[in-house]
Amino acid sequence: MKNVILIISVFFTIQISAQLTVPQSGVNNYTVCSGTLYDSGGQFGNYSDNSNGYTVLNPSTPGNMIQIGGTINGENCCDFMQIFN
Repeated sequence: MKNVILIISVFFTIQISAQLTVPQSGVNNYTVCSGTLYDSGGQFGNYSDNSNGYTVLNPSTPGNMIQIGGTINGENCCDFMQIFN
């Protein structure tokens, strides 16, 4: 099974049924078939300064893939998202 690791320190929303949140620091894991992934500020708040947490998304059916789409809104100098397969 392949995992997708997101390293996120921007305000963004990704369509991925559940509301999921990237931690301010450390890691969390979700096994999902759909949902919305938010930064550490949640749906309506700003992300915390110096956030460096990340989330691992696993497909709810082993062997399936995860499709990610959405928007990112951050500062060009220091906000970024990385996706690993």
